[in-house]
Amino acid sequence: MNKKVIIFGAIVAVLVVGVIYLLMPSSSDKSGNRPPAFFEMFSRSGGEGQSSVVMAGSSIDYSEFVQKLKTGDVNFVWEVWAMRAKCAEETSAQDCDASILSYIEKHYSSPEKEKMLSLFKKYFQYEAEMRDTDLGANSSFNEKYDTMKKKRRDILGKEDAELIFGMEEAQVDFIGLSQRQINASKNLSGDERVRQYEALKKQTFGQYYDAEIKREDKFQNYQTELTLRENDLAKLSDADRAKRTQAIQEQYFGKDAAAAIAKAQEEEAAEQKKLADFEQKQKDFLAQNAAMPAAEKAEKLKAIRIQILGEEEAAAYERRKAFEDAVSKIK
Repeated sequence: MNKKVIIFGAIVAVLVVGVIYLLMPSSSDKSGNRPPAFFEMFSRSGGEGQSSVVMAGSSIDYSEFVQKLKTGDVNFVWEVWAMRAKCAEETSAQDCDASILSYIEKHYSSPEKEKMLSLFKKYFQYEAEMRDTDLGANSSFNEKYDTMKKKRRDILGKEDAELIFGMEEAQVDFIGLSQRQINASKNLSGDERVRQYEALKKQTFGQYYDAEIKREDKFQNYQTELTLRENDLAKLSDADRAKRTQAIQEQYFGKDAAAAIAKAQEEEAAEQKKLADFEQKQKDFLAQNAAMPAAEKAEKLKAIRIQILGEEEAAAYERRKAFEDAVSKIK
């Protein structure tokens, strides 16, 4: 299982599907209010943590803003929503966007003002036109996304489309490319697979590589490396595999965190062993005492559960089994 690709793909897909959701006609009501569901997506995606650089105390100049977009240090869509978040909740989408343009008018001087206004106006036009664009209810994600990419270039022009959406499009490209590479490199050594994966990342993200690295989640990277090294790890003895895995954990999380992970894994393994021991003893007991009265059988099984699992875990096991039985009857 390519855990990292699945996790990474899910994150990017949620972001892009969120954009698709936002731009569909049903995403805003007839009064033109801003879709509240997008603010939740914006927050979960990490956008909430990005404060507006345009509306900062001393507004960023246009050339620096463009440079940050080109490197991925600023995400234009997140910037727009960070600015929109400053509008009162009852403000309509149109009035909120008008207030953003008004802010730029007041805080920027020519010729930077006109350039900044042009970029934001084009983006607002793109959103408006996307709301009237049929992405096809039965179309695949890739088909919807290709339609969006074409629309971006039709409305914004190639240069501004890449300025605003370049990093996002690189992220989406990387999902498919990395998935194919992981599948194609199964017979290579773990070291070579890691090298190729990182080389692909650098090639795909290009100018956005440093910004992507800063935003990456350590746990996702850890899962990726385990996936890329899974064949090598499978060839090791249990003891050597545990040592190698711990070394990878230390690489990403540090020694203290790796030790905590190792302890949690040991505790989980011990719990699973206890559970397996109980279920085997329960199976043997039931096979040997088929004729025992139900009430006596239940009492003895309870005693076995408590003996092996402990009183608290035994009670939790009993509740879980009761729930599973109830659910199975509903099905």
